[in-house]
Amino acid sequence: MKRQEKGQKTTADALDAVARSLPGLWRAEKIQKKAADAGFDWRDVSGALDKLDEETGELRQAVETGGDVAGELGDVLFAAVKVGRFCGIDPEDAIAGTCEKFIRRFRVMEQEAARQGCRYLRIDTNVRNTRARQLYHSLGYKEISVTPCTFNGLSDIDLVLLEKAL
Repeated sequence: MKRQEKGQKTTADALDAVARSLPGLWRAEKIQKKAADAGFDWRDVSGALDKLDEETGELRQAVETGGDVAGELGDVLFAAVKVGRFCGIDPEDAIAGTCEKFIRRFRVMEQEAARQGCRYLRIDTNVRNTRARQLYHSLGYKEISVTPCTFNGLSDIDLVLLEKAL
């Protein structure tokens, strides 16, 4: 009934009518909800997670081959919103919380660098690479410490504290 009042003859019309002024993640969620109401949805979260894995693989391939990275990133975000919808998670709240968490973690690393007297902080997954070390040295930096750590769920990261050589 609502759709008819709005002049929407098809589900596609209803999807197209979702306000473009909404934040992208909320718009994706509303579009997915309307599609689900029309019967277009996964049976459970496992299907949505599989789709997210598939889209992540396609994004990786696009990055590696110079493909449509923007399109594939959009597909990953759309699939992630679908997982959140199955789990009852508001995507805008989730990304806002992650931004705050990242800032807190970064602040701790920055404070640790300052505590050790460093004026420059670099996170590097390849610090042991000789070329990277040569680049640091050529730019006038010296390594104060290299500490293997976990950051944002990644475990193969080194926290590298560098200081500009005087």
